[in-house]
Amino acid sequence: MESKKYLGGNKVAKRRKTLSSHDIGAHVEEINHSFTTFMQGFNTNFATIANVVANSMTNDDNRQKADLEKPKILLDELIKLNIPSDDVLEVADIFAANKEKIDIFLNLPQKLRVPYMLKLMSLS
Repeated sequence: MESKKYLGGNKVAKRRKTLSSHDIGAHVEEINHSFTTFMQGFNTNFATIANVVANSMTNDDNRQKADLEKPKILLDELIKLNIPSDDVLEVADIFAANKEKIDIFLNLPQKLRVPYMLKLMSLS
């Protein structure tokens, strides 16, 4: 009788191995699917991050170029006002010391630029 139990036990062991191999295959497929899904999400997020970094670098480059061009633009605008050269130079020095005022000046309507310039000259 013991030999029948052994044979019967052996069949159960084989069946478990077969089920185990099948289960392992299913688990491997599930892991593969999960990994693929993860990588797709990672690639999407990585692409987004790369675009943000690239745009940020482009924006910084553009900002730096604009900052370098501001003094030239400022001088061109001051010369357009047809004011004496000494006043242009004095106001240019004021703007060089107070760079935030350049944006104010450049964004003012044309008719307010001379009064703003005169105000700055009187304050210095």
